[in-house]
Amino acid sequence: MDEAEDAMAKTMAFVRKESALQSGTPLPAAVDTSNPTTWKVSDVLAWLEEEELGDHTMAFKEHAVNGKLLLTLTEQDMYSSLNIVSPLRRKKLTMAIADLRAKAA
Repeated sequence: MDEAEDAMAKTMAFVRKESALQSGTPLPAAVDTSNPTTWKVSDVLAWLEEEELGDHTMAFKEHAVNGKLLLTLTEQDMYSSLNIVSPLRRKKLTMAIADLRAKAA
């Protein structure tokens, strides 16, 4: 993802949050990272937003990635199934998942 795409993703995340505030829709609470194996798909999507990876939520939702599945994802899964083509975005996601695994252990 280049700078323009990254800026667009951040802008879209901001717009979603602003729209939720204006419509009275509550924003998702911070995700409890102590036991990601119990997460539902909606928890994974909220976590992606917290990690500034919210532009990938549609793919995770489409593939019903819950907490257990999230913890098993490989870089190849991210590329071939979730279509995360940027190596740096995959690296960021891989590092964040590694942090979750460490907290869950």
